[in-house]
Amino acid sequence: MSTLDSDTIRTAATHLLIAADIIDRSKNAGTDDACEYQPPVEWKDADHSRARAIVQAEAKAAGITVAVMLGNRRLRHIVNARANAAARLRKEMNLSYPAIGQALGGRHHTTVMSLLGIVDREAKYARHLERAREREAA
Repeated sequence: MSTLDSDTIRTAATHLLIAADIIDRSKNAGTDDACEYQPPVEWKDADHSRARAIVQAEAKAAGITVAVMLGNRRLRHIVNARANAAARLRKEMNLSYPAIGQALGGRHHTTVMSLLGIVDREAKYARHLERAREREAA
């Protein structure tokens, strides 16, 4: 009887998550309108259109549908897409955390704060790597 090492188990689990995501994408294909967010009452139509365009652009860049972006899946590439959308909504539209949460499928403002923390940590790490490479090159 053979035993499975941790790398084999981890690889199999990753493949299962990818397969589940592909199945989820196929179920949600063409249902972007069904998962459309509702803008807060105080938003103007132009704000809603711009926020929707940002969410759609980030979903497209990540290779996922808007339905998946607004859904509850927590796979890394989906969370990163949400985080990038949250950062763009904050920077480009100067929206509050609750308004960003509304634009991202009705999420709580603390979830938005966490998403923005992800973007901040990744940016700091990228700067750290760049400085380390510069020191190595010198």
